Amino acid sequence: MEGKITGNASRPQDEGYQIIYSNNTIGGVSGGAVLNENGEVIGIHGRGEQKLDPNSPGEFKTLPTGQNIGIAVNTFLRLGLVDVGVKAPAVQVAVAPKADDFLLQGNEKFQKKDYQGAIADLDKAIAINPKYAPAYTVRGIVRGTALKQYSEALADFDKAIALNPQDAYAYMSRGVIRAALKQYPGAIADLDKAIAINPQLVEAYAVRGGVHGHFKHYPEAFADFDKAIAIDPQYALAYDGRGRVRILLKQYLEALADYDKLITINPQYAPAYALRGGVRNELKQYPEALADYDKAIALNPQDAAAYINQGLIYYENRDLETAINKWQKAITIDEQLAEPKLALGVALYTQGKPKEGLELAKTALRLDPQLVDLEYLKKNLWGERLRDDADKLLQNPQIQPLRKTDTIRNGDEGTPRRDDGKMRRFRDRDTLRHGG
Repeated sequence: MEGKITGNASRPQDEGYQIIYSNNTIGGVSGGAVLNENGEVIGIHGRGEQKLDPNSPGEFKTLPTGQNIGIAVNTFLRLGLVDVGVKAPAVQVAVAPKADDFLLQGNEKFQKKDYQGAIADLDKAIAINPKYAPAYTVRGIVRGTALKQYSEALADFDKAIALNPQDAYAYMSRGVIRAALKQYPGAIADLDKAIAINPQLVEAYAVRGGVHGHFKHYPEAFADFDKAIAIDPQYALAYDGRGRVRILLKQYLEALADYDKLITINPQYAPAYALRGGVRNELKQYPEALADYDKAIALNPQDAAAYINQGLIYYENRDLETAINKWQKAITIDEQLAEPKLALGVALYTQGKPKEGLELAKTALRLDPQLVDLEYLKKNLWGERLRDDADKLLQNPQIQPLRKTDTIRNGDEGTPRRDDGKMRRFRDRDTLRHGG
């Protein structure tokens, strides 16, 4: 794969890494040779640098920055670890750090989640060489994905692109940030440009597929996710995105296959279990769905949504006590969640505790007025039994004034209170991609 050296530190950094190069790599090539245009070995591939992608539920997911790092062959020669029939050059005299040194150090600190330290090193790289495009790209990634400094990140990507209009990763990264900011036309334009420059840039297809999915441009979304998978069959994000689109289209068996594959690739990715649990719930595979939610909770004990979904299944199977316990646990995790309060209120009302049930229902409806809509509840995996019991509670005269109010105010603040997007149909605390 063709690329170029973007940095060559004057001395090795941690683990011996010294050179930075821009060509795409795939997983499993650590230890492979890095060749120059003459076919000569100049280094050993170490690892691909990572950036964080704001597509993961409640956190960030790693994606390449386009800056791979390797160990210069001279380092191995000095250590006697590589025999290529030549001698290592004499040890160099110490020199002042170069911009390349600080870029490599910044990358290293980014990997170790020392974000402020990474920014400090990248600032130094830029101070030494204000026209050093890779430093702006990497600093933009740190600012935009790790620190959520979106304006500063966009400025860095703008500068990187001005210095190097062929920097596909800068366009892609700017597209990611624009999508996170819901600047969708600009995001699509950036991702289109990134793909035009580098048609093998798998991440750009996956992100663009998510934006297409947000706008219900499903054929285009499928085409992008399929292309990403064709480029890299182990690229988990593409299966995730395609699975979400299939869920929206009620293609549950196909979605199940995508999440099976995703979990095979990354068995530690908690949202995949939550999403697969939702699919299995729709397919009425209740024991399997409960097992998936258990796994999601084991990986992320603060996943209130998984507890909510488990409660819905237990309620449909007439196990009210377990359902109540699950919803109480969800409320303990996040007291501002409206849905488990309404579900708990319905359960208590059904158990012959009308006072407690009605109070919880009123609180829930003030938090989220949409909960009065039984069709809305159905879309959020409420089963027939729970919806029927909810309808009985919602017919109570004490609830009627709340049902007639389009926007229910909370207290004296005069502002609507919502679940802030935490109640999703399949509840992995994420949108389809980037969007609200």
